[in-house]
Amino acid sequence: MPRAKQGFTRIAFETDLFDNLKVAKLRHSHGAEAIAIFAILLFHIHRFGGYYIRWSEETLNCIASASGSSDMKINSVINRCAELGLFDLGMLNRFSILTSKEIQLRFSRARKYCKPSVCNSIRDDFLLLDDSCPQHLRSVTSVTSLDDVYLHTLWRDKRWLQQQADLRGMSLDIVCKAFCDFRNYCQSISRLHKNIIDARSHFIEWLKYENYERRTNKEI
Repeated sequence: MPRAKQGFTRIAFETDLFDNLKVAKLRHSHGAEAIAIFAILLFHIHRFGGYYIRWSEETLNCIASASGSSDMKINSVINRCAELGLFDLGMLNRFSILTSKEIQLRFSRARKYCKPSVCNSIRDDFLLLDDSCPQHLRSVTSVTSLDDVYLHTLWRDKRWLQQQADLRGMSLDIVCKAFCDFRNYCQSISRLHKNIIDARSHFIEWLKYENYERRTNKEI
């Protein structure tokens, strides 16, 4: 399988990845072998395609070689993963690709540390993340177990974000970009907020500390 420019040699995975309900259902219906196949598929996706791989005879042979499983078993696992939402069924049927919101979210977070010429953005027709957010902000539009639920609530409250922008003479895009940086900062220090008031206060203080009020659209 040829290596794509947007693939990674290493990427961070959630430590509870194999404890969620969808994976438990996969294990229950197809056994422990299915978990190994699913893990190998994820590694191949992030290594060769970044956020997706084409499901083809070549890919099937590659996964069979890596897992030691039969073609029939692998195809059965793929179908079950699509039924469960571990892979997006619509993308599999329409484009013959394996991807999901979680895969694209993981890719978007890892992409922050890559040069643009090395790591491409997600194709619009493959995009599963929230398309109400500008392309450069889509790395934090879904919730995982690592996210602060109150920050997710604030992110969805565009009226409040617009109020913060108006109070500071800033555009909504700049405030959204600031919020993305703020959320990444909170995740990096494992900061979880007690309630929505705590999250709002922390973001406002962080805005002042980072001096976003003095930044222009061009600088952001």
